[in-house]
Amino acid sequence: MSSATTTNVANNVANASKPARKPTLPAKLSKFLVSNYSLIQALSAKGLLTDENVEAAYAEIKLFSSIEEQTEFYNAYLSSSKDVTKVMKKFVTVRNKPPKAPKAPRKPRVKKDAVEKPTPADATPNLNPDVEKPDATKAPKKPRTKKVTTVVDDSQSDVVKDLVEAANTPLEPKPEKAPRKRKPKKVAEPVPLPQPEVVEEEVEEIHTQEFSVEGKNYLIDGDNNLYSIDTHEQLATFDPLTKKVVPL
Repeated sequence: MSSATTTNVANNVANASKPARKPTLPAKLSKFLVSNYSLIQALSAKGLLTDENVEAAYAEIKLFSSIEEQTEFYNAYLSSSKDVTKVMKKFVTVRNKPPKAPKAPRKPRVKKDAVEKPTPADATPNLNPDVEKPDATKAPKKPRTKKVTTVVDDSQSDVVKDLVEAANTPLEPKPEKAPRKRKPKKVAEPVPLPQPEVVEEEVEEIHTQEFSVEGKNYLIDGDNNLYSIDTHEQLATFDPLTKKVVPL
């Protein structure tokens, strides 16, 4: 037998005596298994996973499964990594966005129709239906004038009585002159205009008597108002407590 044949026989015997190597996970898939295992160990060391959760996580990453199961699981894991990467990037972008500042409250809009417009005096509503509104065509009523009448006591002199009667006696009107006769002229008839109503002046009678105070003579009524003896114009009032004249 030649030396070459002897060498080949020796090599075959040596190879037959060596045990067969067990199949292992490919390197590109093994790195995913190692990464998952390292993550589980880190979470467990921080106390974020209990012992039961750690065992459940080992089962999820196929740590103790056969090579065939690991290969099938991580090949599917690798093929879906592109889609998972897109979802992960969107998730990270949303989480890193700064919070929006709160919007300032809007001011309420005021409608143009809601603004109150000034109304003329004639357009004001009549809140009291029993009171009639003043008619613009009617003339305003004149204020009442006070007519002073003097009550003369028997103790007064005849001269005072004559003066009082003369003051209370109305003057006789002068006789009206007869109008001159004029020839009528042809004039177009004017259109009658609404005439304001003539309001007769109401005269209020006040009963007074002669009264002397502080060296002066007055006419005094029941409300302690003092009037001039000559003009019958109210001059002051009399305070019965202080016995003094209070000017108007």
